[in-house]
Amino acid sequence: MQAKANILIVADESIFPLATSDYLSSYGYTIVGTSNSGESALNHIPNLLKTPLQTDLALIGVQLNGRISGLQTAELLRQHFNIPSSLC
Repeated sequence: MQAKANILIVADESIFPLATSDYLSSYGYTIVGTSNSGESALNHIPNLLKTPLQTDLALIGVQLNGRISGLQTAELLRQHFNIPSSLC
């Protein structure tokens, strides 16, 4: 069986990460973390890099708390950490 993706969820709503985590986990995906802002996600990545789990994908809300948008967060994750993203 092929390993499923390890996913980071970034959203400013409290229900979205919880519901999405439960749903994706039920299909065998691993949620490596959740963040409620772009800044928080970017600060969280160095800690994730210290673990054996590679972050394969970031699911990012378009509108986020903080100074940077979901699109900016996606661009920074790709540029600095080579993590692909999907905006939702």
